[in-house]
Amino acid sequence: MNATDFQELALINVFTGNIVTLFTTEAVTGTGRVDTYGDSFINLHWDYPTMSAVGTYQCTAHGSDTIGHDILINNLTSVDYTKPDQDVLLNKIHEMDNALKALQNKMDELRNYSAVVTTLLRENAHLKECCNANSRKVDVLLHSVFAHVVNNSYFLSKENSSNITEAAAVCNRYDGYLVEITSAEQYHVIRDFLLLNSTNALGIFLGARKYGNTWRYSHSFRNVSYFNWDYGEPNPLTNYDCMYLQYRSNLKMFSFPCTSSFYQFYALCEFPMFSSDSLNV
Repeated sequence: MNATDFQELALINVFTGNIVTLFTTEAVTGTGRVDTYGDSFINLHWDYPTMSAVGTYQCTAHGSDTIGHDILINNLTSVDYTKPDQDVLLNKIHEMDNALKALQNKMDELRNYSAVVTTLLRENAHLKECCNANSRKVDVLLHSVFAHVVNNSYFLSKENSSNITEAAAVCNRYDGYLVEITSAEQYHVIRDFLLLNSTNALGIFLGARKYGNTWRYSHSFRNVSYFNWDYGEPNPLTNYDCMYLQYRSNLKMFSFPCTSSFYQFYALCEFPMFSSDSLNV
């Protein structure tokens, strides 16, 4: 058999490295390697061979020896056709059937995931509607908001409270607490804010209570570090254990019975490092 009787299928050389160049339109995968100091090879693989793959194949290697003489090495191999027996075909059909079932199961899972995602998207849209409604509800309940220089935020409620427990509950409803004034700077910022947002209440409850002879913040339970009492305050009577800012006295600090129900107060709520996610109505 002459070299002209063969059709070139693939080649590999030192210039293309490990890349096999194919010259056939059949579904063939080519791999190979050219190693000047080791073994070199070329391999062709038919995924779904037909009768056209049957025949004689020639592998030709071109090179030179150590003194520059050309070397040409040829080798022949044959590919025969063997008709598969019935058991082989049945096993192959069984494998394909299992693969098809696995693919169908995966498609069912994807459809289920799609249904779950659709449900989650609907719930997300519903939550957004609820959040918008809650935001409007919060706007009704809360009078004003402002940010302090130390990254705290404050809300002045629109709900009247007759005692400290009711006022604290208003703040707790929004994951906050009654304001704790810890410095003159903070006091003046809050005072200016309250004067711009005056109310018809007697005053504003603060988050401080007297324990024995010591005033402590109710939320942090630290000792109160800043006072700006009105004249004659705090009242020496034993039951005057709560603190508020009185509008009629230019928002100076007053002591007052914690359980009194004769006057109406507003709650000034504090939210450290406040974000919009903190309001849960």
